[in-house]
Formats: sequence, structure tokens, C-alpha cells
Amino acid sequence: MWKSSTKVFAYVPMKDEPDLFPLLEEIISMGKQLVLPRFDKPTGTYHPVRIKNIATDLQPGKYGILEPMVHHLDAEGLHPDLTLVPGLAFDSRGWRLGRGKGYYDRMLAGLGGIRCGIAFDFQYVETVPHETLDQKMDWIITPDGPAKAALM
Repeated sequence: MWKSSTKVFAYVPMKDEPDLFPLLEEIISMGKQLVLPRFDKPTGTYHPVRIKNIATDLQPGKYGILEPMVHHLDAEGLHPDLTLVPGLAFDSRGWRLGRGKGYYDRMLAGLGGIRCGIAFDFQYVETVPHETLDQKMDWIITPDGPAKAALM
């Protein structure tokens, strides 16, 4: 999935999330398209935006998280073949516990491709509660390695 991907939707990690910066740099250096979320205040939603340079294309956004600058083009309609997703916890069925606002789940509903939850080992738990809006992951990736989500 990693080698064959050409369009990767990822995220800029918060301080309590795994450091993805080396991976984000690698995505760009390999010639893959890197798409990151940007918060749109008028709609109260996140939108995918393509960037080309980690050092120059990001600025602090909502909640102080780095996100693409305003002048970058919206990547709506760009269907990633691989999506990397943050979360507070993930379970073996692929459910994700987010931060409670539903921003990511609403955005993920419009994205295709393989979804990979990125977590520390302690964030991979037995069960995560889920609701109708919640989006499932195909894989959960931790430092211990990848785990395929069960089809339940």
C-alpha cells in the first residue's frame, strides 16, 4: 500500500501524537502528492489541501496545529489512495476514537483509499465506542507494526 500510493492524505501531528514529520518529508521527496487538512472557519469543516514543502507551506491554524496556508489550492476531488489518520485510540475492528467534534469523520467520509490509523502501542485497545458518523480504518499502524482491521 505504501509503495504503490501516489496521493497520500496525512496530518500534522499534535504534541501527543506520533511524529510524522520525517514521513511527510519522505512523501514529498518520493514525488508523491501530499495532502493535509486545513480548517475552513466559515463552514466549520476541514478540507484537504495539497502542499509541496513542509518548511514553507504550513502555518498555525485551528487549535495551534500547523496546516496549509490559505493561498494553497483546495484538493477537493483529489482522491487519495492512502489516508493516514490520527486518533486517541483504535481497536482491532478499525474503529477510531477522535477528539469528539467529528471533524475528521466528516472529512473522511468524502475520501477514498486505504485508511490507516496511526498510533502509539498503548493507543491500540480492545474496544472503541463508535457511532453512525464514525469512519472505520482498514489498518492500524503502531511502533509494533501494522494490524489489519477485522471485517466486522
